[in-house]
This record gives sequence, C-alpha cells and structure tokens, in this order.
Amino acid sequence: MAICLTFDTDHMSEKNMAGWLSETEIFGCATFYCGQRFDCLDETSHAQAPHPDFAGTTNFVEVIEKYQAMFPKSKTWRSHSLMFSQSICVELFKRG
Repeated sequence: MAICLTFDTDHMSEKNMAGWLSETEIFGCATFYCGQRFDCLDETSHAQAPHPDFAGTTNFVEVIEKYQAMFPKSKTWRSHSLMFSQSICVELFKRG
C-alpha cells in the first residue's frame, strides 16, 4: 500500500509557499500541483507538477505546451476545476 501526499497551490505566492514550507513538517516526498514554478520547492525533495486551468480556452494544446515547458520532467498532471476531457487525455498520452 502506498500513501501519496499531494497539494494544489492555487493562489499561493512564492513568499507564502516558502513561509508555509518552513513552518510545516512533511514526511516523505509530496507532489505539489502548481500553476507556476516555485523556487523554494526546488530546494526540497518534493515534486512539482502541472495544475493547468483549461477553462475559457479553445486551444488546450497551447495550455499543455506551456505547462510541459514549465514542468518538463513531470509525468503527472492535475487539471484545474475539474476541467478535463478525453481529447486532453489523449494529447497528454501522446506526449508521454
């Protein structure tokens, strides 16, 4: 059995994330699903992964490309606000 600890970083600033990390003890490695890169997370054993918002866009490929460039090593994604579709899933699968 595995327990996976994940966080969404909606509306979090770099300063607030750094402060929260300094005050919070997290055992093991967590995955932070992010709408932006956090430098303070680079200094930890935690992973950063894309948390894109597909709402309001008609070109989901552009959104995927933006987040893939931001998080090139990520193998997991968590879409924002339950916005997901089979087309998005197929595109992510094609990209590995």
